[in-house]
Amino acid sequence: MWLTFDWDDVSPVEPKVIAAIEDLKELFGVGRVWCRLSSSKTGMHLVIGDGKYNPKTASIGIQPIEFEEDEVMRIREQFAEEPYGLECRGRLMTDKLRREAGTTWGRIFIVKNGNVSGEWEPC
Repeated sequence: MWLTFDWDDVSPVEPKVIAAIEDLKELFGVGRVWCRLSSSKTGMHLVIGDGKYNPKTASIGIQPIEFEEDEVMRIREQFAEEPYGLECRGRLMTDKLRREAGTTWGRIFIVKNGNVSGEWEPC
């Protein structure tokens, strides 16, 4: 299971976002926290993974790190609560229901409502 985050209505320059990203770097390593603007451009997506250089395209892709499902939910819930209050509670709730039903959960989309998310960058 990949550890992804969906933080709505925040900017990468907000103090609480900066603090949360620093805490994620402390937990998982400086080069393993990746961010992009959400498709609405009013929030952020994050994923924990390793950057892999592709010499054919001269670009870096992300290889998400695998986590246990319980750990993913625990960490996402942690970032939904204070002092962070960042993780989208609606997505967290629906992912809990999807998980209980045995369907796919934890997804973040590149395109939503015709809008495209930003490019992944190291945070």
